[in-house]
Amino acid sequence: MRKPNVTPLRSSKWIWLALLAVLVITAVIYAELWNAPPLSWDDDSNIFRNPYFRMGMWWGVWTEPYFGLYVPIISTIWAWLLFWGHDQIWPYRLLNSGLHLANIFLVFLLVRSFARRWKIAAEIPVVLAVAVFALHPLQVQAIAWVSGGRDLLAAFFALASVLVYFRWPGKAGYTGALVLFVLALGSKPNVVVLPPLIWAAEVW
Repeated sequence: MRKPNVTPLRSSKWIWLALLAVLVITAVIYAELWNAPPLSWDDDSNIFRNPYFRMGMWWGVWTEPYFGLYVPIISTIWAWLLFWGHDQIWPYRLLNSGLHLANIFLVFLLVRSFARRWKIAAEIPVVLAVAVFALHPLQVQAIAWVSGGRDLLAAFFALASVLVYFRWPGKAGYTGALVLFVLALGSKPNVVVLPPLIWAAEVW
């Protein structure tokens, strides 16, 4: 009698354990930032001395750009954290770190999905790609910079949009992807390049 093939199950367990290790290592590394002060560059202008927040008129960020950007979604979150966090820095550190960990998970799902789509059986390249994304030194800029929360939130919605688009083809999936794309635009306008990238992935 032929023995059942158990390799896929073991492989699946292995890749999830590897993802967990990457998430834990990343969380430990960025835990060093929890007590770090905000950057003097523009964190004060964007958040801690933002006149809309200080005057209790946070909805003003929905009616016009502020400080050169129209980012009402992340600005609303910042205003809420400023009010409930009583001007403390740790809620913003928690937000940025949490968004980065969430983005790592989305990248994992997305890369693994593409690997299956392109019939790439090896899982080590998937883990390596996720680890590079998680631990690359360029990530420090967005995570350590409180105002970098807009980049992280925009990336979260953009990655989720791509994942929904490819995983659930059809009217419901496309609608969900569009909603997530609009949320990404409201976090940072740079994600306007997302539709051409999705089109390129489709053609490829």
